[in-house]
Amino acid sequence: MPLIKPSLANPHGLSTKQATVIELAVRDVQKHTPLDMAKIHKRIYNTNGTGADLARQNTNKINFRQAFLERIREEGIDKKIEGRYIEGLDAKDEKGQLDRKLILDYANSLAKIIGLNAPSKIERKSLNATVSLTSEDLQKELQLIEEELEE
Repeated sequence: MPLIKPSLANPHGLSTKQATVIELAVRDVQKHTPLDMAKIHKRIYNTNGTGADLARQNTNKINFRQAFLERIREEGIDKKIEGRYIEGLDAKDEKGQLDRKLILDYANSLAKIIGLNAPSKIERKSLNATVSLTSEDLQKELQLIEEELEE
């Protein structure tokens, strides 16, 4: 699949299908229907499965998640979601006691939505260098570095 470069019109570099999935998800949230990303993905993508794999792949992509959260903020939905989750953090069971399992579920799903436990983008770079130093020169350089670190 070719890489889509970000542009002014498409700042997150989304495909047309990814952008459509986000629009449908935002529309579902606005209608107060349960957000089922697998169902939305199955509707947009030509898949034989449930769409859960595609939903998982897209939601694990940083650009997709950022675009989705940005779109939710544009619509003001994030304030509604925040209010609902704050209510959930005070959940009580039938006896009037705090329902710790339900509160934990709310906290976990809230963290998932805002991206706290989302996969982070790890950037790795390597440098290969060949240095020809005598042991005395190397000792001098190491001593200089240690002195700089102490300051």
